[in-house]
Amino acid sequence: MASDAAAPLQKIQIQREDTTFDAYVVGKENAPGIVVLQEWWGVDYEIKNHAIHISQLGGGYRALIPDLYRGKVALDVAEAQHLMEGLNWQGAVKDIQASVKWLKSNGSSKNLGIGGCTNVRLQGEGEFAGELAAAPSCWPALHEQ
Repeated sequence: MASDAAAPLQKIQIQREDTTFDAYVVGKENAPGIVVLQEWWGVDYEIKNHAIHISQLGGGYRALIPDLYRGKVALDVAEAQHLMEGLNWQGAVKDIQASVKWLKSNGSSKNLGIGGCTNVRLQGEGEFAGELAAAPSCWPALHEQ
């Protein structure tokens, strides 16, 4: 995996209609955008490294991680389950929609979402038709062939 020193994440704030939330962005400006969704642990070291690595694939991407748990990170399975069960799913959808809007307004004309358990649930809700070019349900092999 890439190290934080190779491509530092920038913490930003994104405004949606009713609140502001933190997100992390890395990668080339004007590159295709990828909304990287956290696993049930939250925005931890591993998800940040995934975003850094994704941003460096091929010709480069702009990866953005919305912090759906508002800074909380689980340290064990019970806490992760508690955070996932307590997630405001309608709010999470709005956060992701605002993340796509941020990418578009900051030079990324093509965008997709990627993630694990959180993405599977949100895809099941059918909330992103027309917003994202694609939304794979699980982590693909994160290396170039």
